[in-house]
Amino acid sequence: MKKSIFKKIICSLLAAAVVVTAAPEVGAITGITAEAKTKAAKITWKGAAFNKKEGIYVGKTSLQGVDGFLVFANLKASGSYWVTTNSKNLTVKMDVNSVKKQFKDKSFWVNYGDCIPFHINAKKPGTYKITVKEKYKGKTRTIKTLKMYVYEPKTVETYTTYVNSEFDVTELLSNYHLGTFSYNYGEDNDYFSIEGDGKYLNPLKEGETKVTIYDNLGKECGTVNVTIKTNHCTGIKLSEDDEDSDTPSGINLTWDPDYNDNVTLTNYFEVEGEANDEYIAVSDELKITSADPSVFKVWYEDDEDAEQGWRGQAQKVGDTTITVTCGGYSLEIPIHITKESDD
Repeated sequence: MKKSIFKKIICSLLAAAVVVTAAPEVGAITGITAEAKTKAAKITWKGAAFNKKEGIYVGKTSLQGVDGFLVFANLKASGSYWVTTNSKNLTVKMDVNSVKKQFKDKSFWVNYGDCIPFHINAKKPGTYKITVKEKYKGKTRTIKTLKMYVYEPKTVETYTTYVNSEFDVTELLSNYHLGTFSYNYGEDNDYFSIEGDGKYLNPLKEGETKVTIYDNLGKECGTVNVTIKTNHCTGIKLSEDDEDSDTPSGINLTWDPDYNDNVTLTNYFEVEGEANDEYIAVSDELKITSADPSVFKVWYEDDEDAEQGWRGQAQKVGDTTITVTCGGYSLEIPIHITKESDD
């Protein structure tokens, strides 16, 4: 199963998409366009914290960017802004230092306005009311009142994965939300390596083990029975959408003795596996041989400074074949080499 392609987009990428239509005294972010406005400060919500289907988990988390918390419009540089809640079980704090930095550099505020981080600590699940307030010229007013949904993470009962198919730990949860949590592997931790600062697990061998999930408060959320399989090869076929091959039956190349580049052979065929997922590598060894290396030679590139993988190179005009083998399957691919035209 491929990584959850876990919903954060870094602020630098978001900033590159912003179109600045003016250089205001006070910046306002609406969608991806920054506009100059002089009306009262406004707040719009974004992100999943206010969505019942997503929300956040019990525990501590920070939200910004695409999964952000609130988008401010028309903030006063001399004003104060903060968030209150209706319960001690939920605290929300705006990153004040980040806001001050943005006000000192107006262009930074215009480009990064909706990347202000908010730090949230939810002690219990429930539906909470949060209030955003502003103090300006001695007057305090409420800008926005919203509901926030907090959930406890729940685990699935069973989960099946494959050797060397790194997966996001949230795959073990039956209810996906934005909050963070911790986990452990019981006595069978030799079944996994931990990747990405603990966000991903990489299965190392076949077998059955258990993974126990804990939230950030140390409460056990459940134990998952995990089955790890080997993704064996189930077949090899020619690539149907290969742009480098102009026929569906083989590989056509031109040969130039003065400039003879190599090709990546895995562009021309696909290895199918039990997992039926292109993102999960087949564990069986892949080999490629040439019937006539004097016409077309093949090798495996393992130089760390180069792009690793199977390579092929035309040696002269002619015809031959290469044979791809994986597990108990093989595929013979015709090779047709013509001379590079003088044009």
